[in-house]
Amino acid sequence: MEVVNLAYRRQPFNRIDRERISLSQLQEILLDPNNQLFLLCLGDRVYGTVLLNHEEICLLAVHPSMQGRGYGKQLLNAVEEVAFRNYDSVKLKVIPLFQEGLIAYYEKMGYQSYNECEVLGPGKLDRIQAKYHDQVYALVLRKNRV
Repeated sequence: MEVVNLAYRRQPFNRIDRERISLSQLQEILLDPNNQLFLLCLGDRVYGTVLLNHEEICLLAVHPSMQGRGYGKQLLNAVEEVAFRNYDSVKLKVIPLFQEGLIAYYEKMGYQSYNECEVLGPGKLDRIQAKYHDQVYALVLRKNRV
């Protein structure tokens, strides 16, 4: 929970008074049999997470103190390897506002946009500063199995 909340708090559109994930949401995730949670652990500490729900990759996060060391790429590669055993493609969602660098990173990792977008639901909008509500949406990026 701490890793996800710290990593996502750095997004300029997020409200700093709202967590990205709560304890009850984490419990729901862990109880859902469709979810597979991957953790990057160094010693006895968790420094990275990624969640796979069917073919969708979510909650990719690396602790801010460990970013830029390739751990995100390792997590992404690990989750893709598992996903591609059952699916021909995987997807993830990015909020494009202020996220050009993140989109470029995913494109470098083989993801493509097919101009597929989703409106954010009330629960997700609640975590975003009100002044950005009319500008935010989720851009779906997809990667096909090679």
